[in-house]
Amino acid sequence: MSLSAGELAAIRRQIERCWNVPVGVPGLESMRVSLRIQLEMDGTVRDVSIEDRSRLESDPGFRTVAESARRAVLTC
Repeated sequence: MSLSAGELAAIRRQIERCWNVPVGVPGLESMRVSLRIQLEMDGTVRDVSIEDRSRLESDPGFRTVAESARRAVLTC
């Protein structure tokens, strides 16, 4: 089942409120983290994965930012 643009925006706003973005990471302002979030029918999170696996493995700064985004989804 796909979500509407409004539903995606609402989820993004919720995650942004919970996300403690790590400061001091070089290139932070130009980073974009894409997550694949799987939800149960009741809206609870089933799984969260970081899309850019190659950058995750090769860029420690990106890994720090991406993992913090993943944690935000899991704790929200």
